[in-house]
Amino acid sequence: MTQTEAKVETELVEKSENENGNTPAVLHTETEVEPTMEEKIVHQVEFYFGDANLPHDRFIKLESANHDGWFPADLLLKFNKLTNITSSLPEEERLKKILEALQGSVLIEVFEDNTKIRRNPEMPLPEGNAETKSVYLKGFNKTETKLQLIDHFKKYEGMDKVIMRYYKEKLLLPPERKPETEANKEDGEETKPKITTDKIVWVKKFKGSIFIVFKTEEQAKAALADITTYGGHPLMKLMQTDYVATKKKSLLSHFHLKQYRYRV
Repeated sequence: MTQTEAKVETELVEKSENENGNTPAVLHTETEVEPTMEEKIVHQVEFYFGDANLPHDRFIKLESANHDGWFPADLLLKFNKLTNITSSLPEEERLKKILEALQGSVLIEVFEDNTKIRRNPEMPLPEGNAETKSVYLKGFNKTETKLQLIDHFKKYEGMDKVIMRYYKEKLLLPPERKPETEANKEDGEETKPKITTDKIVWVKKFKGSIFIVFKTEEQAKAALADITTYGGHPLMKLMQTDYVATKKKSLLSHFHLKQYRYRV
């Protein structure tokens, strides 16, 4: 997981510059869904353990090295931004809320006893200039498996690995009704079936997009030029560097829209 995808409806009306060279008039109308506390928590922790921050974060790397690769969960409360996000909760409930939210992250793995977290070992940090040797492909059926994808793309020279991209979906299981025990029946006690509370389960699902890492940049570009379809369906394709640049531009554009809204 994870960054919040705000639903934005934007209407842009632009007028061409007049003869005096004035800036075009721009009208923005947007409707946003405010991120939930859980989404804000996941976004912030995924930033801490993300590609851009983790290689340079001495605190996280040192604490993780001292605890066999795991970061102590209680230290999350030392991060001011996480404290601010959870400030509406009693202090004793903040860490519990953070760890519950992180169950929905694909990037972050929470230890079974909720005492520590780490970056998912299946999503290692890029090695050196890995982005320049990787291609981004989108348009796959969400039922595809990693073995199927590897088997299809292994024909391309220098293919090193396939990285499937996932998201997590929260499912709410209905409460279970537990029947009364035989012992209670024999004692003649009138007992009602016990009903447990709802249970939240996080299910990892394939996004339908992948990264393919090659041994060299030249091999990646050659494969990208040749790849057009998969299973008869057209694929969206980009070098990973171009994909990352496009995502950054999109996020920046969304940020400017928000800034404009507060200025008018």
